[in-house]
Amino acid sequence: ENDKIIVVDGSAKKCAITCSRLPLGEGTVWTDHGLLPVPAPATMHLLIGMPTCPGPAGVTGELVTPTAAALLRVVTGVHDR
Repeated sequence: ENDKIIVVDGSAKKCAITCSRLPLGEGTVWTDHGLLPVPAPATMHLLIGMPTCPGPAGVTGELVTPTAAALLRVVTGVHDR
């Protein structure tokens, strides 16, 4: 189900939230801390244990922000695993 970011299954009185594979960007990005690789170190740390995949061919830049990665970790329960 690559077209869904989050899937909620509330059947059997149990709620499970999952997400599709998150595309990894490539290249570099300018930040307040200077030039950083993409994915940025904070984003890479947050993506540990998350499902990921390469980004679309020819697309460079940040595809998953640190905020998005943190939110997805919390709602999918990856931080609990």
